[in-house]
Amino acid sequence: MEDLAQAFGAAVRTLRQERGWTQDDLADASGLQPTYLSDLERGTRSPGMTTQQRLATAFGVKVWYLFHLAEEGRSPES
Repeated sequence: MEDLAQAFGAAVRTLRQERGWTQDDLADASGLQPTYLSDLERGTRSPGMTTQQRLATAFGVKVWYLFHLAEEGRSPES
Protein backbone atom coordinates (compact mmCIF):
# COMPACT_ATOMS: atom_id res chain seq x y z
CA MET A 1 0.00 0.00 0.00
CA GLU A 2 1.31 3.40 -0.99
CA ASP A 3 1.52 5.96 1.79
CA LEU A 4 1.26 9.72 1.48
CA ALA A 5 5.05 10.26 1.50
CA GLN A 6 5.42 7.94 -1.50
CA ALA A 7 2.48 9.56 -3.29
CA PHE A 8 3.82 13.06 -2.59
CA GLY A 9 7.26 12.05 -3.87
CA ALA A 10 5.72 10.59 -7.01
CA ALA A 11 3.83 13.86 -7.58
CA VAL A 12 7.07 15.83 -7.26
CA ARG A 13 8.81 13.47 -9.69
CA THR A 14 5.94 13.76 -12.17
CA LEU A 15 5.95 17.58 -12.11
CA ARG A 16 9.74 17.63 -12.42
CA GLN A 17 9.74 15.27 -15.38
CA GLU A 18 6.85 17.11 -17.08
CA ARG A 19 9.03 20.22 -17.04
CA GLY A 20 12.01 18.31 -18.39
CA TRP A 21 14.00 19.08 -15.25
CA THR A 22 16.69 16.97 -13.65
CA GLN A 23 16.87 16.69 -9.88
CA ASP A 24 19.74 19.17 -10.08
CA ASP A 25 17.48 21.62 -11.90
CA LEU A 26 14.82 21.29 -9.20
CA ALA A 27 17.49 21.63 -6.53
CA ASP A 28 18.63 24.91 -8.10
CA ALA A 29 15.05 26.19 -8.36
CA SER A 30 14.05 25.18 -4.82
CA GLY A 31 17.27 25.58 -2.86
CA LEU A 32 17.07 21.94 -1.74
CA GLN A 33 19.84 19.36 -2.04
CA PRO A 34 19.62 16.84 -4.92
CA THR A 35 20.15 13.95 -2.49
CA TYR A 36 17.22 15.19 -0.40
CA LEU A 37 15.05 15.41 -3.53
CA SER A 38 16.03 11.86 -4.48
CA ASP A 39 14.94 10.61 -1.05
CA LEU A 40 11.74 12.64 -1.29
CA GLU A 41 10.84 11.27 -4.71
CA ARG A 42 11.40 7.71 -3.47
CA GLY A 43 9.11 8.36 -0.50
CA THR A 44 11.77 7.80 2.13
CA ARG A 45 11.44 11.38 3.43
CA SER A 46 8.39 13.37 4.38
CA PRO A 47 8.73 17.09 3.63
CA GLY A 48 7.97 19.70 6.24
CA MET A 49 5.86 22.76 5.52
CA THR A 50 8.82 24.92 4.50
CA THR A 51 10.02 22.30 2.04
CA GLN A 52 6.51 21.90 0.63
CA GLN A 53 6.38 25.66 0.03
CA ARG A 54 9.82 25.73 -1.57
CA LEU A 55 8.81 22.97 -3.98
CA ALA A 56 5.50 24.64 -4.82
CA THR A 57 7.25 27.94 -5.47
CA ALA A 58 9.86 26.25 -7.68
CA PHE A 59 7.09 24.62 -9.74
CA GLY A 60 4.94 27.75 -9.79
CA VAL A 61 1.98 26.00 -8.15
CA LYS A 62 0.17 26.17 -4.81
CA VAL A 63 1.08 23.71 -2.07
CA TRP A 64 -2.42 22.22 -2.13
CA TYR A 65 -1.87 21.28 -5.77
CA LEU A 66 1.06 19.05 -4.84
CA PHE A 67 -1.20 17.19 -2.40
CA HIS A 68 -3.97 17.07 -4.98
CA LEU A 69 -1.59 15.31 -7.39
CA ALA A 70 -0.45 13.00 -4.61
CA GLU A 71 -4.03 12.05 -3.76
CA GLU A 72 -4.88 11.45 -7.44
CA GLY A 73 -1.98 9.01 -7.67
CA ARG A 74 -3.04 6.96 -4.66
CA SER A 75 -5.28 3.96 -4.95
CA PRO A 76 -8.76 4.15 -3.36
CA GLU A 77 -7.63 1.63 -0.72
CA SER A 78 -4.81 3.95 0.48
